[in-house]
Amino acid sequence: MGAPSRLTEARAAQIVAALRTGANVSTAARGCGLAPATLYDWLRHGKARPRTAYAALTRAVEQARAAARRNQQAAIEQAARTEAGDRRRGFRVVRRGAEHPVEA
Repeated sequence: MGAPSRLTEARAAQIVAALRTGANVSTAARGCGLAPATLYDWLRHGKARPRTAYAALTRAVEQARAAARRNQQAAIEQAARTEAGDRRRGFRVVRRGAEHPVEA
């Protein structure tokens, strides 16, 4: 038998919170002390095993990423409405999704 999983409710909540802010999966994993490959493995397990903690994490991650995309789109649309020619702000919002630091 292998070592126990490092997936805990607290760690899952931290991952989901980071993703909701626009962090990417690798950044969210590192912010929780995980190798990105570990989180990707957990997500793969979640798709293969529908009634496990991994599946619950996978669903929560998908919802968080969708929420982050909606928030980014809203920020871009707001930036486009506030000032004519302020497309650079919108581009910064999109880039932040890949670069946003994970809150501790």
